[in-house]
Amino acid sequence: MAQRLIVDKDGIHSPLSPELQRIISQGATDTALKNAEAAVDAASLVFAHSIIDDCALAYCRACALAKPEDWEPIFEKRTVTFRALMSKGKDEIRMDMIEARLRELERGPLLIKIKTLLSLCKPAKDYSPVGGYTFDEKRIEEIDSKRHRIIHENTFGKALTGVEQDLEYLQQTVHFMLALVNHHYSVRISEYRLRMSDLQSNAE
Repeated sequence: MAQRLIVDKDGIHSPLSPELQRIISQGATDTALKNAEAAVDAASLVFAHSIIDDCALAYCRACALAKPEDWEPIFEKRTVTFRALMSKGKDEIRMDMIEARLRELERGPLLIKIKTLLSLCKPAKDYSPVGGYTFDEKRIEEIDSKRHRIIHENTFGKALTGVEQDLEYLQQTVHFMLALVNHHYSVRISEYRLRMSDLQSNAE
């Protein structure tokens, strides 16, 4: 089959030399390897982003469990009906609002989840629990944009740049978020996943 790939100017099939066959074969192999590497990089970034997104939401839930009143400034412009005010106490209304906000965060971008954590934990400007790491909104947006292109523009086979650095940054971001919650609330989170039922039972 390979020997019929080339046609001369008279339209006659010309046999490929062994050297040319080797070059074509090597080129096909190199292309397949590059495509495979690009697919692995893309899948790794999407998977890592999914993990950190899940962690960020879990840490927001942890904040609600530890001190739900910290969420009150987030809801200061919200209104409640007179019926709700009469039938529910302040704590129950607040918990309802937190649950609704957590559902919104679950569907929202990673950056909004991290910003929520920052607003709840209020770290000092020089707070640096992870050596060599600085939280950068733009960097998170760039990684999220890269993930979006992979999923929605079907770029799994296209080469990506800086994936290893992106994965390391995401890992450091997870440690940063965990340190925020642990430091502010003086707790130790042993599980990344906190179920909504845990939050609800805390309100009862």
